[in-house]
Amino acid sequence: MSKKYFITMTVVILVCVGLGLLVHMYFKKPLISSGSMKVFGNEVSVDLDLDGRNDRVFIATDSPGGSGTFFYVVAELNTSAGMVQSQAFFIGDRIAPQTTNVQVDANGKPIIVVNFADRKESESFVVPPSVGKSLFLKFNTQTGSFEEVVR
Repeated sequence: MSKKYFITMTVVILVCVGLGLLVHMYFKKPLISSGSMKVFGNEVSVDLDLDGRNDRVFIATDSPGGSGTFFYVVAELNTSAGMVQSQAFFIGDRIAPQTTNVQVDANGKPIIVVNFADRKESESFVVPPSVGKSLFLKFNTQTGSFEEVVR
C-alpha cells in the first residue's frame, strides 16, 4: 500500500515594486509519493496526539525542477486505524537543516524544534545559509497540521 502525504500551503509573497504586488497561492499535492518529493531525515519519535503511541516526525524535501529545494516538516501518526499522515509544514527554500528535537510545554504537550541555517533577508539564494534559526511547532490534532509557536 503506498503512503500519500499532502502539502497544504498558503504562501503570501509581497513584492515591493511601485505600489507593490500581492500574490496568494494555495495548493495541495502528494508529498513523498511524487517523484520530486523525498524524505530528508532528521526523524524524531514522539507521541504527538497523546494517545500513548509514538508517532514519527521528519523533514521532507520537494525539488520540482529549477534551482529550489523546499523543506517541510511532516508527521506520521500511529493511530488505532493505522498510520495517518499530517499536512506538511513549510520550513524554507534552500535552507540547511541541522537538528530536530522535542521539548515539552507546561501542559505536557510536545513541541517539535527544527534547527536550521538560512540566509539574511537581503542575501541571494546563491549565498550559502549561515544564519542559525529555530522553528517551534505544536501539532493540532483537530486539523492534522503543525502550528508555529511564537517565542
